[in-house]
Amino acid sequence: MKRARSPWGYLALILFAALSALVFDRFRARPQFEPDLPVEFHLTNPVRRAPEVMERAELLFRRNCLPCHGKAGHGDGPASVSLNPKPRDLRSPDLQNQTDAFLFYRLTEGKMRTAMPSFGTSLNPQDRWALVHLVRKIGEEARKDETN
Repeated sequence: MKRARSPWGYLALILFAALSALVFDRFRARPQFEPDLPVEFHLTNPVRRAPEVMERAELLFRRNCLPCHGKAGHGDGPASVSLNPKPRDLRSPDLQNQTDAFLFYRLTEGKMRTAMPSFGTSLNPQDRWALVHLVRKIGEEARKDETN
């Protein structure tokens, strides 16, 4: 005669499967492009990270980004006081884990229901790609500061 299974056994199996899925999802390789990224933005950065590019990016950052994101990219610029939601901290791991293509997309299209404007018409593509390099540099500097 077969013994009936306990409902606790099924519950344990379901919990184990759910936890396993969460763990595997956390450590799986990121896709090259986010699924929500429009196909026309499946791009790689064509601009080489050179000193003159970074100099241009720093100038663009001071003019366009510093008022909201602050001098070091913390999201604490003078204009951030009155903004809701607050500007992103450009050093944050969740932002730094985004692809270059996604950062370029965000610079091009802006973000709805936030103060993040579209720079698609006011900055040329090379300047937007240069800003992507600068966002990466901000993240690198933040990681250096954490290790010191």
